[in-house]
Amino acid sequence: MRIEALRVVALVIALVCSCVAQSIENGIDGILPLVSTKEDVEKAFGKGQRDSDGFYFFRTTRAFLRFDFSTHRCEEVPFGRGNFDVPPGTVLFYTYNPNEAKPLSSISYNKEQYYEDRSGSAKGGFTLISKDNGIRIGVQEQITPEKTEWFFVGALFRFSKEQRDRFRCMEGS
Repeated sequence: MRIEALRVVALVIALVCSCVAQSIENGIDGILPLVSTKEDVEKAFGKGQRDSDGFYFFRTTRAFLRFDFSTHRCEEVPFGRGNFDVPPGTVLFYTYNPNEAKPLSSISYNKEQYYEDRSGSAKGGFTLISKDNGIRIGVQEQITPEKTEWFFVGALFRFSKEQRDRFRCMEGS
């Protein structure tokens, strides 16, 4: 009985470690622009709601997400949904806003890949912008008498410049 309990504890620790080690560069639940599909998103987050502009919204116990999917290949359509040579239903970009802000130190990301941008941010906040992969991480300051902390309040996942160049439709195609 005691050995069984230790196995369960070891399994829980392994699962927690694997979740914590998951880097934001791997997307939220592995969802990546120009790679993942609407089907992948629905497997991860359930059925979304579509607004009148064609954006999809997903509310989960963890976060509010907003997705844009391609609709055509290399056709001029609203919101640039046909600008890329990818199948319809491919993720073009998404935003992730957790229901509760988390300490920035609690998320895993490659700090050397990002720079701080305070232009246009509200006072007490900034954006971490990836040099390589199109990810923007929203950060907000919380000041208490004891200390000042930085909190992760959301992220925008776009395609990288390399992906944009590789998948963008050529004129006349």
